[in-house]
Amino acid sequence: MIGRLVERYLRHVTKKRLTRRPTTALIYTCLLGMKALARAFSGETISSISPEPLWTVESVSLVRIGNYPRNVLCSELISFLVREFEGEEKVEDVLPEVEVEAEFLARVERFNDLLYEDIELPFEIEGTGEGEPDLDLRLIEVLLALDEIPRSERGRYAKPFILVCFETLSDYLDVLGLRWSDVDTVRRKVRIKGRVHRISRALAYELRRIPREGELVFPVSSVDVMRWERTVSKEVGRRFRFL
Repeated sequence: MIGRLVERYLRHVTKKRLTRRPTTALIYTCLLGMKALARAFSGETISSISPEPLWTVESVSLVRIGNYPRNVLCSELISFLVREFEGEEKVEDVLPEVEVEAEFLARVERFNDLLYEDIELPFEIEGTGEGEPDLDLRLIEVLLALDEIPRSERGRYAKPFILVCFETLSDYLDVLGLRWSDVDTVRRKVRIKGRVHRISRALAYELRRIPREGELVFPVSSVDVMRWERTVSKEVGRRFRFL
């Protein structure tokens, strides 16, 4: 069922001329988007889904394939699902998480090595390896879990902090030292240790929400980072830790 749904979506975006052809990258991010929606809206109706969880897809895609999914994979995917199904159908019936994951694993094994080449993550997730096709599925679980961290005075920094580490593939100690003078949320760039990195629209949005209370973007300590590690690990049921 999921395979046919993916094919219909690819025909849809091609017919609308949102893409010239259904590329490997498009299939990859489409399935990641479906996974994010299946996890974030399980038990809810099709009419209730929204683009918010797909910032996880944008982040994973940015690091893995070096480009942005844009509307083809965010709002367009959701509008396609809303048009394809009755509004009161359950997301878990339309996008069974197990089926989406199986389809992803079956297809990603045929993808070229570009998706996994020369990438060293700044953290590890128990039970996954950087060359394994299910790593990005686990990453989505971790990134979605960031919304479960209490929005305390320091907890509000967790989501943008981990996203900066992930999107720039930077050591968390270097990110702790990130200064506002090295952040440009309009051009969506950050500079860490002299190197400029592009960031996603979603991360730029998260950074703009942070109050500027000094030179440092993240006025937190390594103790706070360790606390976030424990919170995320508990939420996803896998040990998550920075390297």
